[in-house]
Amino acid sequence: MTKQNSQQTQRENFATESPIVAAISELTGSLLKLAQERIIERIEATAHRITHNIVMMLTVVFLGLTGLIFMLTGFSIWLGTVSEFGIWFGLLVTGITIFIVALIIALTQKNNK
Repeated sequence: MTKQNSQQTQRENFATESPIVAAISELTGSLLKLAQERIIERIEATAHRITHNIVMMLTVVFLGLTGLIFMLTGFSIWLGTVSEFGIWFGLLVTGITIFIVALIIALTQKNNK
């Protein structure tokens, strides 16, 4: 324990006696602080970019699904009118078709894993 204390005392004496060591120590502290600020800025910029991309993707998905719903509703109404069975027939046929397509996709995805 005494040897460690004497080494620490020697270092402290050297640091207080040498202005070059003090200047290097101050410069190192400044450089570390600057590096820390730059790293934090980069992390914040990356987080902002990721958040922006996620929001844009969700917006595109929402608008795409809304458009798909309107197209399928229009197709259902047209199918019901053309078949002369009514709008509910068109909605039923379109719903069954979508269910079958979703089922096929789910089964093929399960087999690929």
